[in-house]
Amino acid sequence: MSFLKDHKIIESHRGKTGIQLLVDPAQLDLLTIYKIVEEDDPHIFQVHQNANAECPVGRNIVNAVFPFLDDAEKQFQHSLQHDTLADVIERLKQLERSRNHESSSTN
Repeated sequence: MSFLKDHKIIESHRGKTGIQLLVDPAQLDLLTIYKIVEEDDPHIFQVHQNANAECPVGRNIVNAVFPFLDDAEKQFQHSLQHDTLADVIERLKQLERSRNHESSSTN
């Protein structure tokens, strides 16, 4: 939350008002949020960050075990870039409506 506050995405207040969104959710893609939270260096997989460059296994382990990693990260970021906070909010509303409908149907 503090990262989002530092980037002027949200504003927080003590008491009942809580947290306020400072940007239009339709203009805020999930990749932007992810990069803010991950401090501009997002990685899906954190693999052996301090490998020994002198070791043949250490210097090659990421590419040997995860040859698809770069493609997966690019696809992940592409997906996040094309989804907005407004999309998430709408899905939450739909899920809640669906849950409420199912709940009232069973009563």
